[in-house]
Amino acid sequence: MRRSPVFLLAFLPLSAHAIVSSASTRNAGLADQMYAWVGRMSGASAVAIGPRTVLTASHVAAGSFVLDGTSYGMTSTAVAPKIKGSKVDLRVVQLASDLPGWYALGTLAKTNATVTMVGYGATGVLNAAGNGYVLTSGGTRRSGTNQVTKHTTYKGFGPTITSMLNRAGESVLAGGDSGGGWFVDGKLVGISAFTLTKNTRKASYGWAKSAYFGSGAIDLTNKSVAAWVNAQIPATRGTVQAVPEPASVATLLVGAVALLRKRRR
Repeated sequence: MRRSPVFLLAFLPLSAHAIVSSASTRNAGLADQMYAWVGRMSGASAVAIGPRTVLTASHVAAGSFVLDGTSYGMTSTAVAPKIKGSKVDLRVVQLASDLPGWYALGTLAKTNATVTMVGYGATGVLNAAGNGYVLTSGGTRRSGTNQVTKHTTYKGFGPTITSMLNRAGESVLAGGDSGGGWFVDGKLVGISAFTLTKNTRKASYGWAKSAYFGSGAIDLTNKSVAAWVNAQIPATRGTVQAVPEPASVATLLVGAVALLRKRRR
């Protein structure tokens, strides 16, 4: 099996939207109120990591950071350097004024660990066949959970964490969620970047006996990535805001921009 080129599904403003749903065929996920420091940027998502610093995907255009209706102006931006010759789909944006809170970076996202994905995007409900989701428009912050499948590297994205869709109620990124956050134990471990499929003959946002469709985030637990990100946060006073783990999540999160296609030889 070999990797074929990456195809962008929603470029620029359509990045980073969360599709949220459970096994329901009628009710999409409710608005998320817990992950308050995940905001919007250029029609996509971004996550606060310092008093005046936010992260998003590099394919998301840099701009003002909007948090619950308040807009924080941008002063500068930087894109992550290549790692071992591969572009890293990560952008840091510095803001002109202080944010009310932000997240600490996590250092661990073990295989099979529960990961919570957060973003603003298309939502969805279970289809009539019970094997996929019907997507609708987004624009509301939502969250959903899945499990870490593996850590790997994709050309054009860099070090990544992937999470496959196995059954109804699990989270997966959808057209538009780029720049949103992936959290493990309340700490930020990834930035939403793409969706992927192992079988182009099967429908997107579906599942089978063998998982074939999933999501990818830039891996903030990677030492090289983390070192660059931490170096972008100015040394200022402030307190990191912890994120409580949701007691229960009845949603499917979808929010991606790119589709990685795999095909057999």
